[in-house]
Amino acid sequence: MRCAPLTDIFAENDVVTLHVPRTHDTEHLVDAALLRLLPETAVIITTARARLIRQDDLYEALRKKTIAGAGLDVIDLGCESGPRLLELENVVFTPHIGLYTREALGKLTASCVENVIRFLDGRPINVVDPPLASPGRQRDAEHAREVENDGV
Repeated sequence: MRCAPLTDIFAENDVVTLHVPRTHDTEHLVDAALLRLLPETAVIITTARARLIRQDDLYEALRKKTIAGAGLDVIDLGCESGPRLLELENVVFTPHIGLYTREALGKLTASCVENVIRFLDGRPINVVDPPLASPGRQRDAEHAREVENDGV
């Protein structure tokens, strides 16, 4: 694997997937210019957020079949091309429910239960702020919440 400019990635691959948060820097990251670099056999997939791809540009590329297809987890229905994307045969759309398979939900549930059990045993896992996981910091956080609630 190597790091490469987006222009190289789009020009050299048949499948491009986007897995980035939507920020000021990533909004409309993919536009008509990048889509034109994809080969006609290419598929673009995004399981991230709407507006990473200029949706009107994607619609035109799919309608004209300059790319083979798209797999989308979200679309912007407020955009003129939103409803029209759903009519194209070369688009697969999962309405932001890709996680909701029986297997994924089973693993998610088991992970949540394990996190709670390990936390109660004093062996927390998947800790975002490790210092907060210490008993002293937990008491401080609980005290701060009590003070905040008393003041309301």
